[in-house]
Amino acid sequence: MSLTRQVAYNVSFQTIGKAINVLIGLVSVAIVTRYLGVEGYGAYTTAFAYIAVFSVISDFGFFWIIVKRIAAGEDISKVVQNTLSLRLLFASSVFLLSLLLVAFMPYDPAVKWSILIVALSIIWSSQTSVYTAVFQSKLKMDLATIAEVLGRILGLGLLIVAVNLSLDLVYVVGASVLSTFLNYVFSFLFSLKYAKAGYSFNYGYSKLFIREALPIGIVSILGLLYFKIDTIILSLFKGSLDVGVYGTPYKILEILTALPVMFVGSIFPALTAAFTQKDSQRLKRIFQISFDTLAIGAIGVVAIILPLSKPMTVFLAGGEFVSTSTISVFGVSMTSDIILQILIFAVSLSFINALFTNSIVVFGNQRKLILPYAIATTFNLIFNFLLIPKYSYLAAAVITVLTEVIIVIATYMLVNSSVHINLSLKNLAKTVLCGIVTTIFLYLILNLHFIISAFLGVSFFAILLYLMGVINKNNLTSLFKK
Repeated sequence: MSLTRQVAYNVSFQTIGKAINVLIGLVSVAIVTRYLGVEGYGAYTTAFAYIAVFSVISDFGFFWIIVKRIAAGEDISKVVQNTLSLRLLFASSVFLLSLLLVAFMPYDPAVKWSILIVALSIIWSSQTSVYTAVFQSKLKMDLATIAEVLGRILGLGLLIVAVNLSLDLVYVVGASVLSTFLNYVFSFLFSLKYAKAGYSFNYGYSKLFIREALPIGIVSILGLLYFKIDTIILSLFKGSLDVGVYGTPYKILEILTALPVMFVGSIFPALTAAFTQKDSQRLKRIFQISFDTLAIGAIGVVAIILPLSKPMTVFLAGGEFVSTSTISVFGVSMTSDIILQILIFAVSLSFINALFTNSIVVFGNQRKLILPYAIATTFNLIFNFLLIPKYSYLAAAVITVLTEVIIVIATYMLVNSSVHINLSLKNLAKTVLCGIVTTIFLYLILNLHFIISAFLGVSFFAILLYLMGVINKNNLTSLFKK
């Protein structure tokens, strides 16, 4: 199979798989929110947010270094076995640290037990990402997609059983966590075709690997701190009800931000090859088309979700989430649907940020990412601690958007200083215009059912993009032309 066909197959398969995973994720949200209610869902969100802060430490930026090394021709088994050992060491240490600290947190016993269960996933998730990196480097993301889909389907089944048996929070959390374990099992089995099973630890090799991954690890930790720490601060200052109001729109944010990561992962090997071969024309072409494609997603999510935030929240989580609030501004209650309208701009910025950040890794300038991420995280932490006690989840949402603005500006400057891409903004301007028209169109048909409105909105946006010449059938395939 040619490179173009192989990449097109991977992108198509991942798109289908991601659509299935998004659907399963949304169904899971609908089940959990309706079963636990706003406050119960807040406790559920707190458990996962707490562990997410620690889990990124165990990753430490290894994923893209694995992809990069295998793409450069290193022995796969050597890379895999050494990184499995490294990640197991990191994950075990982080697991113990997370449990030690939670003992001092002012959470209810049910939340602490839930955190204990979620913490277990740090161990096997650290191993899963190594196998995913192998699939990524071999352009076999269909296997990673199948493993994730199977795990999520089985996890959804366990969740439905827990709800039907009227089990409490700890069991609901446990059902969700087991899906990640099943993903690990399938990923391990699929990886045996490409790398020998087992663990190996070479001190010299591991030292070099950590040194290369260190900048990305620091950036990943800083990135997740500003992405997740607001929920932890919210849980400490305000409690589960406020976290619950914030949790549903933030879950939608998490699901949507996985889309640009998937796309960038697909073009990462091609971008790396163009840079390594010093093919500046191909590099600029890949970058420009990738930017235009991600801009479509960035503008599209805002154009569609902004007018549909309320029916979308009701459809996914139930009416309780659009009637419950603990804060109001100028007499307007800040319910989950309004917070979603704010957070969707952070999602939009994350589409562009994914390309800029990973391109800097390709260019070998990952160390330069540390300063802007440190500045953005410091900004995020300071203002969350200052404003959340008074403005609760509204402050958290606004600060999340502003932090993404800082990151996008900084990473663009780094990309431009590394390689002079000279981005054309012609298609971006057209996409923004299409987005504005689509938003107006959706506000005019709000009386329709949410699913019908969403379908019409996506279709209308796509037709406008086609008529404006922003998209055509050759855009994606031209990414990989020699």
